[in-house]
Amino acid sequence: MKKLMRCFWLLASLSFVLMSARAAAQSPPKVALVNGVELHYIEKGSGAPVIFVHGGLEDYRAWADQVEAFSKRYHAVAYSRRYNFPNARTALADDYSASADAQDLAALIKQLGLAPAHVVGYSYGAYAALFLALGHPELVRSLVLSEPPVLRLLAFWSSPRNVATRRSPSCASTEGGRPHLTLAGSFTALCTSNSTL
Repeated sequence: MKKLMRCFWLLASLSFVLMSARAAAQSPPKVALVNGVELHYIEKGSGAPVIFVHGGLEDYRAWADQVEAFSKRYHAVAYSRRYNFPNARTALADDYSASADAQDLAALIKQLGLAPAHVVGYSYGAYAALFLALGHPELVRSLVLSEPPVLRLLAFWSSPRNVATRRSPSCASTEGGRPHLTLAGSFTALCTSNSTL
């Protein structure tokens, strides 16, 4: 058991070292003050904006390779959600949730003039991105969620009682400009009237 724990910590440490080395090769992150907190972010490229939202125990550096690749055709942005490196470490607020992260992301998009943006979220970041799209659809051009922790939502959508409320998996249209969800494998796409690539 001790060997297993040592291996786990060694692998975890190695991933942080590799992430730090990759980030060291980048230019230092910029800082935006939104909703009373500083959020660090990197951006590169030009064109339609693509914003990457990291998962729970990560930060903007987790998206470094994607920012580099997407910057060839898009204005790629990755930021660190509040309470994540290198943002200031403060006590976790009692009312902190994915909704608070969504409000931060909305404020960041507005401050940087990125609306409407393609938003890509992973894990807990996908949860925050989903709340962003539902609360501020005008800020979202398209939404890609990888492994979002939305089991309650999936249960709702798979219920026979709710089958009639499902929409076509195509993003070609929306009803009355309202967003709708498309579920496929471990990815979820939120389609809005702004869904054009």
